[in-house]
Amino acid sequence: MKKVWFIVNPVSGTSDRKVWVDKAVKKLEGIYDITVVKTEYRGHGHKIASDAVKQGIDVVVAVGGDGTVNEIGSALVGSKTVLCIFPMGSGNGLARELGLSVKSADKAIETLRNGKVAEVDYGTAFDAPFFCTCGTGFDAEIARLFVTNKKRGFWQYLKLSVKTFFTFKPIDVTLTVDGNTLQRSVFLLNAANIKQFGFGAYIAPLASVQDSLLDVTIVPPVNLFSALRLTFGMFTHRLHKMKPIETFKCQSLEISLPADAPFHVDGDYIRQPSGTFTVKVNRGLKVLV
Repeated sequence: MKKVWFIVNPVSGTSDRKVWVDKAVKKLEGIYDITVVKTEYRGHGHKIASDAVKQGIDVVVAVGGDGTVNEIGSALVGSKTVLCIFPMGSGNGLARELGLSVKSADKAIETLRNGKVAEVDYGTAFDAPFFCTCGTGFDAEIARLFVTNKKRGFWQYLKLSVKTFFTFKPIDVTLTVDGNTLQRSVFLLNAANIKQFGFGAYIAPLASVQDSLLDVTIVPPVNLFSALRLTFGMFTHRLHKMKPIETFKCQSLEISLPADAPFHVDGDYIRQPSGTFTVKVNRGLKVLV
């Protein structure tokens, strides 16, 4: 009998986690050896998933959003333990990328029972793993502010974004790719392993989670009209075709930022180290699709 651990983030997103998990346990009881564990603090999901790997657990189900998936997935890379996602976050970028339903408990349970195992890429930014995107600029500043925001969900994210837009200042960055150095003032700099941020907003429409490449998007400083135009481009999957956006693919790049610049990994704010650091792509996460 396969051993399955459900790791549940009780505060992630706005969906009803308990209904999905209870339904899964009821349907799968007797088919799998099931354990349900709730996270209690930031980083707890990584610790629990690390224990699952040590104990040879077959499948770990991440019940939460992209931040929860990041914590759990980062403990599973390079191991035989397979990740399954019950998407319960606000954006659910990786789940959407993998074609998983973000609305149906029955479809999530079906993926757990009969899904195929795929090995996908993940990135690292100063050794911090990411599975969706990482970067600096406006989205990273929103991630920093979102940490202290008690309310979650798309509309809260949108409200905070509109409020912050008028006070945000562009960030000066230096990039080194294949020996070439670029200096830019950016509204947003993003290195993507998948196509979208989540919510259906595509930051890198040409990205693939299995091509062993990062898709880098550079958005220069914008006014309100340009920001609205680019937002439309993200939701119509055309951002990469719009001027003055710069895009390119690479396996790794070096980034140098000001000491106070915000940085996010899979939508979660993280304090970036001073000086220059490397962002690169790797292969080695097994996931049910």
